[in-house]
Amino acid sequence: MADLATKYGFDDAQKYFCAGSIIEAGSDTTRNQLNLMLAAAAKFPAWVATAQAQLDAVCGDAERLPTLDDWDQLPYIVAVIKETLRWRPNMTATGTPRALIEDDTYGDYKFENGTVFSYNNFGICHNEDEFPRNAEFLPERFLNDDLQDMLKGHLGFGAGRRICPGWHLGTRNMFIAFSRLLNCFDFKEVPGAPINDSEIDPLAHDHPPFQIGIIPRSHKHVHLIERECAEAGQDV
Repeated sequence: MADLATKYGFDDAQKYFCAGSIIEAGSDTTRNQLNLMLAAAAKFPAWVATAQAQLDAVCGDAERLPTLDDWDQLPYIVAVIKETLRWRPNMTATGTPRALIEDDTYGDYKFENGTVFSYNNFGICHNEDEFPRNAEFLPERFLNDDLQDMLKGHLGFGAGRRICPGWHLGTRNMFIAFSRLLNCFDFKEVPGAPINDSEIDPLAHDHPPFQIGIIPRSHKHVHLIERECAEAGQDV
């Protein structure tokens, strides 16, 4: 990156902006999906039980945390990732605009060079014909032959040739975070403060997007968390 900055004559401010943009693109987006997953876990607890049953079968009863090596053994977690991207596509709810670089036609329609196109990502992902019970969080809808195609069934990473180049990293970030949280905790709505999923604001930085109760699944899971945190601290 330093060589490219020099090649294009970037000053310090431009270098810092580019570096910060890369960091934000890879961290804030994952945080948003974490918020959505947690909201869905509290609001629709049935799928959490399914995920935890699969995690227990693969990782044992609080014996270890899931790792990236468990990807193929945890298809339900992969489905959860895709469902968070479909259920509340907040980062690209209205799609990423594209502009024509030459005149084009579609059917009887003609479009001039420079025409800007977008798409209704939220509407597409909540099409009842395509996604029955579309308002519900149902990872099972992605347990099909296209499960491992992380770009199919949603538009969370954009569309066309210029999809997000960080989708490989993003999906793996989500896999680790989702699987480990689901492995160790239960999630509940706070009495008197139910989650209104039409008002979830995962982009919020100055206030919590919703209230939620997070409880360790057992004393064994508490010890697992403490052990893993201690080992991580030693590594640092």
